[in-house]
Amino acid sequence: MAPQAGNRLDGCHSFILHGNDVAYRYGSSIAYSDRLRGHDWADAEPELRSDWVSCHAGSTWDKVKDAVRYGVQRVTGNRSSH
Repeated sequence: MAPQAGNRLDGCHSFILHGNDVAYRYGSSIAYSDRLRGHDWADAEPELRSDWVSCHAGSTWDKVKDAVRYGVQRVTGNRSSH
């Protein structure tokens, strides 16, 4: 089920999955958050990186950022942000 517009993800989520599934789902879940609304990827990435690193100890942003961005793009349909 896709997140509803206006939903905001606060705090860490508790997905227990393998590979980049967690990163993809994180991107999908924040796609309609206030943190992304009206911003392109370059503007939002620093905050998303900080959130990811604080919630996923041992996981580096550089290894998951493409999956997060893909999750965002799949939900929003915006494939032009890099």
